[in-house]
Amino acid sequence: MAHSTFLLGLPGSYTQEWDALKAEDHALGDLHQEQGRCQLFDCRDQTAAPALAALGQRYGLAHGLRIVLTDDQTRLGVHLTLFREDPAAPFIALECQLVEWLMPHLLHAERESCLRTLATLRDSQGSFDETALAVCDRYGVLLSMEPGFAALLAGEWEGWQGNRLPPACDPQGTYQGRTLQLDAQPLGDLLLLKARRRSSAERLSARELEVAQCFALGQTYKEVARSLGMAPATVRHHLRRIYEKLGVNRKAQIAQQVAAAPD
Repeated sequence: MAHSTFLLGLPGSYTQEWDALKAEDHALGDLHQEQGRCQLFDCRDQTAAPALAALGQRYGLAHGLRIVLTDDQTRLGVHLTLFREDPAAPFIALECQLVEWLMPHLLHAERESCLRTLATLRDSQGSFDETALAVCDRYGVLLSMEPGFAALLAGEWEGWQGNRLPPACDPQGTYQGRTLQLDAQPLGDLLLLKARRRSSAERLSARELEVAQCFALGQTYKEVARSLGMAPATVRHHLRRIYEKLGVNRKAQIAQQVAAAPD
């Protein structure tokens, strides 16, 4: 399946037709067995797959050159296909050599460009140490991610690694876990993922947070009880739970945790 595409000089409908062609064109399977080597084909050749011949006729394509490499980070095959319209201008051996030499550099340049774009997006949103970004497709396959993104996922799911979001994450929704919040927004035919480490204060219930905020203001048990309309014993119960969830044992530390929580 195609996880993402970039077309130059071809309409968007081409992608679906190319996907359908893959089931019929057995030479594409050979391409994966000879990674990094160019494969030439002629859409007008009598031995060409019928779907390939139809594709060439529909878009006025004559000669083609294709190559694939597997990205060692995403573990996905990255395909490059070039076409020529002129039947009298087939690709030559020197052009194949140039593309084979260039393909690893294109792969590296694309990866670095994605990382720089993610860093620029993160910084423009005012997000720094506790936030990291990634890009995935609609299946949850990660196409590019900052190193911090992988670290955040590994903190939520011990031992996580790979190129796919954990099953608990809906790539098109929001995930709130023990240590992590993950949000997604459309980015063309892909999704931009924003992972943020959840503060300890976010683990509190709404009522516990109200109690914690009162103590952060320096109020006494009685003042908190009066402000929130509850018995002092109930306030003490909430305070014990707050200490447990925040991992602290002093009211001054509660104030620090509440101040660090996002708005």
